[in-house]
Amino acid sequence: MALAGETVVIDHGQGVVSALFHLSRIDVAAAAGVEARALLGLSGDTGITTAPLVQWRTYVHGVAVDPAVLQQVLN
Repeated sequence: MALAGETVVIDHGQGVVSALFHLSRIDVAAAAGVEARALLGLSGDTGITTAPLVQWRTYVHGVAVDPAVLQQVLN
């Protein structure tokens, strides 16, 4: 993930996937389950970015979905 830097991808099941890009540190192991609200890593400036940040993307069956909209639907 040279462009996205340190990345965590979470498969939520039922075709829903979250990806967090540009992390400075990853605190979860590959293929490990994670609890809700678990610390996954720290924001950073890895990959191609001009400042520290976390880019959060969500996909439903491979289609990009605005994370804010998905969050509203799930709450």
